[in-house]
Amino acid sequence: KYQRQYMLNPFFLKLMTLPLQVGESSLDEQAELETYMVSKGRELLEEGRAEGRAEGLIEALVGLVRDGLLSVAEAAKRGKMTESEFKKLVAAKEV
Repeated sequence: KYQRQYMLNPFFLKLMTLPLQVGESSLDEQAELETYMVSKGRELLEEGRAEGRAEGLIEALVGLVRDGLLSVAEAAKRGKMTESEFKKLVAAKEV
């Protein structure tokens, strides 16, 4: 019924375990709820992907700076942050 990628996603599983009110409901209401849950699951999945891409970009920029292939100023610019913010990230990644 649901695509496998959504069924295995922790966000989707969390949505599936939300408490539902038990009572009489029409098939239309059930279909509407199912549509909402799938939509919300996709939204959460996309948010997770966006966060992952942002984290990956920062990791790559930090690596390029450490290897001397990119200046801190250029890396900060590409990461859309100030140099001091980027330096704090580099310092945090060294720990």
